[in-house]
Amino acid sequence: VLAERAAEWNWLIAGYGPECPKIKQRIRECGLEKRVRLLGHVDYYQLPKFYSQADAYLQPSLCEPWGLAVNEAMACALPVVVSQQCGCHEDLVQENVNGFKFDATEPESMGTALDRLLASKYRWRDMGVTSKAIIAHWGLDLYSQSLWQACEKALSPVSTGTGSRIAESLV
Repeated sequence: VLAERAAEWNWLIAGYGPECPKIKQRIRECGLEKRVRLLGHVDYYQLPKFYSQADAYLQPSLCEPWGLAVNEAMACALPVVVSQQCGCHEDLVQENVNGFKFDATEPESMGTALDRLLASKYRWRDMGVTSKAIIAHWGLDLYSQSLWQACEKALSPVSTGTGSRIAESLV
């Protein structure tokens, strides 16, 4: 079933890590050598060129605190398919608006998300425009405001129930 679904896609996979030999083997086992291109290490300045070759972005992480590549893909106006194990999915992915979410621990869930993406092919451009609009708010201004608020909260007096104040020991 996965090989049938994969026939609808051409894949670019950037990066190199310890799982690369297993990925190459799996590509051969599924007969996808003509549909999957492993790019290896890609310098940061080259990323926009590869994003511009894509119709959509897939982040299949099993464990990812945030997933900055999702931000990059969205800034390049791509619809995104992001695992629920990727920390950014709650903040950045609006289901069926700019992309889709799936459970990376359930392979069929990813297949369903990709099927949904393929079924919405006529909306990919609009989904990408929405991605770009969503991520536009995640710039330095938001970061600096959030950092400032976090510092204020960390330094504000906190009651421990005994009348002492934790923040006093930090200053």
